[in-house]
Amino acid sequence: MSEFEKELKELINRHSMENDSNTPDWILAQYLSSCLSSFAEIIRKRENWYKGTDKDSSDTEDIKEEESQSKIIKNKYTETTKNITKQYKDVTVDIPQLCTNNPLVKKSFVAVVMS
Repeated sequence: MSEFEKELKELINRHSMENDSNTPDWILAQYLSSCLSSFAEIIRKRENWYKGTDKDSSDTEDIKEEESQSKIIKNKYTETTKNITKQYKDVTVDIPQLCTNNPLVKKSFVAVVMS
């Protein structure tokens, strides 16, 4: 917690401003501090936009982040698919052996496949 937030927390507490919302004073202090920071960022972006120096860079950053997340998900999917294929490859190989060795299973398996 920054020095500003500590002093704001004390001020909120001193005036019992947390009572109306039933929210701890330190949470309110952090919230108000983040509001001020967000407002300053908005003002900076607005000024840059008016100057023509900010061409909505947040969209570019969002696209890069989405592409990165997409690659991560694709890699996890591919890896999971390979693992599942590897695990069940042995099982699919065993099914024909099971069918040929057990006549009851063979009849049931053929009946299911035919239906």
